[in-house]
Formats: sequence, structure tokens, C-alpha cells
Amino acid sequence: MSTRDDYVASLRAFADWLEHQGPEGVEVTQLQGQRFLIALSTNPPVEEFARKHKADVQYDDEGNASCSITFGSITCQAYGYADFAQHIRQSEEKYARRWADENDMAIVPAALPHQRNKA
Repeated sequence: MSTRDDYVASLRAFADWLEHQGPEGVEVTQLQGQRFLIALSTNPPVEEFARKHKADVQYDDEGNASCSITFGSITCQAYGYADFAQHIRQSEEKYARRWADENDMAIVPAALPHQRNKA
């Protein structure tokens, strides 16, 4: 079974569970809209996805693309980045700075090659 087939089967199993059993002790008749995300890494695949599904592409202030298609109260949102490599670098830096702050540490520039091993 492909990953896609497995995902579709999982969604069907979840829908069956929700319809017939639901979470015990939790009222499920008041469910609000849900969102499924499709990460497409870069903008061109988002634009192609939008063309294929006749959806409008929106761009945020950084030029990152997204589009949505809806199925009743469920939204499927595809998104990508203008520069995926830059997005990854920024995310990793943000994570590292947060970790350093939480651990009372500071991030400092590395020594230049000519400054290393001078003791």
C-alpha cells in the first residue's frame, strides 16, 4: 500500500470512528472546522496545486504562497516558501536562539580561521 493510500485509509477510519464511536465522554456534535496542511516546500508546486484545483493563491509579506480548498467544514491548505532553504535557516536559528535563552547561554560568532588556536 502506498503512503497516499495509507493516508486515505486512515482518514476513512477516523471518519468511521468519529461517526460511530467518537471520543468517550466528549461531545462531538460541536466540532469546528478542521484544517489539513500539505507542505509543498516551494511556491511553484503550490501554484500548480492551485491551478489544478481552481484555487486562488495568496502570498504573505515574505512572498510565501498558500492556497486552500474546502470540503464542507474541512479546509485543505497547501503552502510553500519563496526560498525554502532560507526558511529552514531562519527556523533553525530561531530554535537555537530560543534554546540558548532558555538555558542562560548566548550565541556568539565563531572565531575566524586566523584567530583559532592562538593561546
